[in-house]
Amino acid sequence: MTLPAPRPSKERPLLSKSYVDQHKRERCAVALADVAHEVGPHQLTTSLITKQAKIARATFYGLFDGREAAADWACEFAVRRLLEPVREAVDEGGPPAKRAEAALQAFVEAAIRQPRLAELALVHSSAFFPDRPWRHDQALVEALAPVVDELHPRPGGASGSTSFGELWAYGVLSVVAQRLEKARSGTLNLVGRELTEVVVAPNRGASS
Repeated sequence: MTLPAPRPSKERPLLSKSYVDQHKRERCAVALADVAHEVGPHQLTTSLITKQAKIARATFYGLFDGREAAADWACEFAVRRLLEPVREAVDEGGPPAKRAEAALQAFVEAAIRQPRLAELALVHSSAFFPDRPWRHDQALVEALAPVVDELHPRPGGASGSTSFGELWAYGVLSVVAQRLEKARSGTLNLVGRELTEVVVAPNRGASS
């Protein structure tokens, strides 16, 4: 008996090309992060990325203009993956001390879950684009700093200088980047608690 050819289900429409392409870009981003970890950003090649992502070179060039464009997209993707849980934690509301603690914990947990993407965002992104006046991870600073500045405002409403929150956020990124670069992501939870104490401890009594 010959079975009839299957027909496309009306309840399961075909995925759009944009959806499929987005999925492929994300695969390339994860592959690029893995390769950068293994060989370093300066030894990265299109062949290594496509091999790791298990896609054809023609497919790769249909998604990106080249290796640099792929690295740029991958770095932005990596930052978004770290940034989303931070913004969610900040938006939860509550006293500034609790929001700051939640935001840092969300960031650390995201880095632990995705250490290669975190390493790409915090370590390798500046190596890929050393001459750029801005950093891919600037968005993380902008998400972390304001809630800390609520706890430690500039004296007398001073403006124009780097705030305590910005200094703290850059310090957080630097410490986490160092741990990731040395393959010590398992220590990040402890570091996260210590960095939180720097900000939260003096205000804990007042905000509880």
